Amino acid sequence: MASLSDVRAEIVERLALIDNVTATPEKPKVQTGFSAWPVWVSRAPLTYCKFRDEWDVYLVVPGTNLLSANEHIDGVLDDLMAVLIDLGDVVTCGPADLDSDGGTNGLLAIRARLVTTS
Repeated sequence: MASLSDVRAEIVERLALIDNVTATPEKPKVQTGFSAWPVWVSRAPLTYCKFRDEWDVYLVVPGTNLLSANEHIDGVLDDLMAVLIDLGDVVTCGPADLDSDGGTNGLLAIRARLVTTS
């Protein structure tokens, strides 16, 4: 059984393979265009020794709204899916607004829900 730390490290390693992406094991204090990181969401038992883990994987794209970010999303979405599919099942993928204060500071991202087994 792989630890959560091991799986997180593997996700970060794969994200770093995408051109122009800066991958970190946790949300950076300052996110910029093409920052990426995984967030562990949940764990459920599959069998006595196997677990199903869910991860939200974020990749920030430049742009102040979804329309202006679409060009960047189009350029990186296939690469993101390709590296994540090697790790498990991508069950959803879509836009995420990372703006916690309700303003518009350009923090738009792709959020992919990745399911891994360990």
